[in-house]
Amino acid sequence: MTPDYVRVHSGGPMPELGPEPYRALLVAENEAECGWRARFAHHLVATGCMYFLVWGSDCSVWHDCVDEANLAAHDFGDIPDDAFVMTTWHQNEPLEAAMWFSHHCASHPDVGLQRFHILHLGEQADPERVLSLYDRAINAPLDERGNAPWD
Repeated sequence: MTPDYVRVHSGGPMPELGPEPYRALLVAENEAECGWRARFAHHLVATGCMYFLVWGSDCSVWHDCVDEANLAAHDFGDIPDDAFVMTTWHQNEPLEAAMWFSHHCASHPDVGLQRFHILHLGEQADPERVLSLYDRAINAPLDERGNAPWD
């Protein structure tokens, strides 16, 4: 599945992402304002994000925001299996590793994910670099022990 590149920026408008169930990898090269980050997390859940991965700045904070948005969408009660948003954060690892994981490992046990968005939180749009890095990462040859070049 070829990802859609979407540039986002703190304080900016919410992008069109849904309505199909999708997974999203946030490449957070910049920090985000707290209120905007919370609104964006709620937007992800509302538009059908079922698997959220984050790499870069404030990984664990982003992870927690999306988890909280998913809980809020269900009035902080039980979340049905087919509405549970899977979340992973990839701090202290190369971006290529997060991209490889997003392609080869990120699936939802109860929902087929029809689309994949790479959300780029950066100074400026850079789809060629980000998508080229993604292509190299997912096609990286593994060594005889199954390790990728960045391991």
